[in-house]
Amino acid sequence: MSRKLSWLAGSVSLLAIVAGISWSEAVAQTPSGSSSLLESTRAASDLIPPLDVEIETDRALSSAGREDPFVPLNTPSTSTSDLPFELPPLPPIDDVAAEPADPAAFSRGIRVKGLIQIGNDTFAVLEADGVVSEVVRAGDRFESARVASISVNSRQVVFEEGGETIVASVVQ
Repeated sequence: MSRKLSWLAGSVSLLAIVAGISWSEAVAQTPSGSSSLLESTRAASDLIPPLDVEIETDRALSSAGREDPFVPLNTPSTSTSDLPFELPPLPPIDDVAAEPADPAAFSRGIRVKGLIQIGNDTFAVLEADGVVSEVVRAGDRFESARVASISVNSRQVVFEEGGETIVASVVQ
């Protein structure tokens, strides 16, 4: 029985909130024989006037805000028709099927200027166009090429770049 009374009190409170009346007025208006939630809901829905969907949609959209919310407020609108000049046409795209670039092009342009051996350490003096000369040892990088090995006996340096192995000899 107490369960039914607590539900009835909840229904009366809902009715009072929806109707905007006091709790005592809602109790007086609540039929004493109401025993289901469905009946209470129907009684409460009679208090809310039905809305025209189209009118509500137009009202909501009219106050929805700016057309583009990402445009700064202090910037005047710019469209392509507002430009004071015509934009030039885009240049044609070159043939994409052109020959791919050589992945080991830098290694092919390296010149070995000299070799240095101090004890068990071997160094090479390398230069290339547009790059400052460097002294490197095996395992070092010279720009995009890795120095794989240096041989003083054969006077050669082996480079690895772009999956290729390039051998360069000492330039006289």
